[in-house]
Amino acid sequence: MYFIGAFVVLSGVLLASFLKGIPIALFLNVPVITVILFAIAGFLISTSNSKTFAHGVKAVISSKYNFDDAERESAAGLFKILSKVVIFASLIALMFGLISVLYGINDAETVGFRLTTAIIAPISGLAISLAFFEPAAYVLKKEK
Repeated sequence: MYFIGAFVVLSGVLLASFLKGIPIALFLNVPVITVILFAIAGFLISTSNSKTFAHGVKAVISSKYNFDDAERESAAGLFKILSKVVIFASLIALMFGLISVLYGINDAETVGFRLTTAIIAPISGLAISLAFFEPAAYVLKKEK
């Protein structure tokens, strides 16, 4: 059910963008996704929580995964924090995008594309957060 929910959230965002005439390729913004992935990896490495993250992912994917209550609570808290890390990383990507807009302000042909790419960064971060990390934290808390 977890993957179905994540699919529904991402499909809703992509469908809404398609209906508004926004190219779906804008959501596949490689620099934004790179900033978000490196923020997640940096957070996990700096806090030494990669093992808790791995156990949490296994527990979310498989309901048969044995996990004691303290570890489950720790993993749920980690996923909540990662949700906030993703949103913060997407805001950093927004700032990079706005800097790119200001850098190319004299080129009228690319300003619109650069601005659109910058503004979509937080939307992408929110979609990732709401599709993956928030539901994972909920599933881990619920299955106590």
